[in-house]
Amino acid sequence: MGAPLAVADERTLRELDDVRQRLDDLDRQLLGILARRFEAGSEAARLKAQLGMAMHDPAREEQVMEQAAEWARAAGLPEAEVADLFRRLISISRTAQINSRGQP
Repeated sequence: MGAPLAVADERTLRELDDVRQRLDDLDRQLLGILARRFEAGSEAARLKAQLGMAMHDPAREEQVMEQAAEWARAAGLPEAEVADLFRRLISISRTAQINSRGQP
């Protein structure tokens, strides 16, 4: 009677390993997407500088946050947590833009 449980446990462990591998793959993809997002932010900073615009654009940030909330709802994701994530992304992007423009 103990053997079938052991086989089931081994199968479950293999499934867990597969899920963890998928998570690792998704995390790697996510980091690639983040790198592309930050590159686009640096490009936005360059264009803003060319146009003589302020780096900080509260109206655009609000638009991004509204879009994120809408996308979270559509995806069935927790809106508050997605909002936290996007606030952090905006903060990191702003810092990268400041650094790319050579401002303190």
